[in-house]
Amino acid sequence: MKKRVFLCVMAALAVSFAACDVLFINASSVPKGYLYSEEHWDPSGFQDYTDYCKYIYASKEEITKNDGYTEVGEADIESIKGYFDNFGDWMKASDRLDEYDFDSGCINAGDYVKIVDKSLQLYDNYTVYFFDTDTLTLYYIHSNI
Repeated sequence: MKKRVFLCVMAALAVSFAACDVLFINASSVPKGYLYSEEHWDPSGFQDYTDYCKYIYASKEEITKNDGYTEVGEADIESIKGYFDNFGDWMKASDRLDEYDFDSGCINAGDYVKIVDKSLQLYDNYTVYFFDTDTLTLYYIHSNI
């Protein structure tokens, strides 16, 4: 009996720590100070889901001082577009294009990005934070399909 209780407690702690890790990543990757946000969480998602958010800032300083972001170079643009193109396909398949207004033409050298890719296969589990310096908009996409 004690062994079962111990295993249940350990399982609950593991789930709690995993949830804290996800919240920590989001909290540290979306700096405070945004003026406006628009968040679209997958209403039917538990295991497989897609999320899309936008955060508008007054300046790029909150992003540039965040160590997790790197400046986009010319060589990075196609790779970043690949994530957003894949994500757009999933939003279309989920009949959620009314929530998704990202235009990959805004991806330029000098923007900022943070990519967390846990994919076992191409594009099956990723999170992208992309900051467009022209519009001062941070785009967040997450797909776990």
